[in-house]
Amino acid sequence: MGLLPILTFATLGAAIAFALWSKWRTERKLDSDNDRPSSLARTTPDPRLKPDRSVTDPYGVTKRS
Repeated sequence: MGLLPILTFATLGAAIAFALWSKWRTERKLDSDNDRPSSLARTTPDPRLKPDRSVTDPYGVTKRS
């Protein structure tokens, strides 16, 4: 057996192992109630964010007063 098939299967095995570990870690975090929220998550809405009417109401269902 040559070197290329060995490297191919080793890389594939490592990728599958990493995916399974990542899935296990994510499910563990979702099931845990003790984890803090992400430090990147906002606690209040961004006051500068103004939704664009063309995106939120593209068919003009609501009328401006």
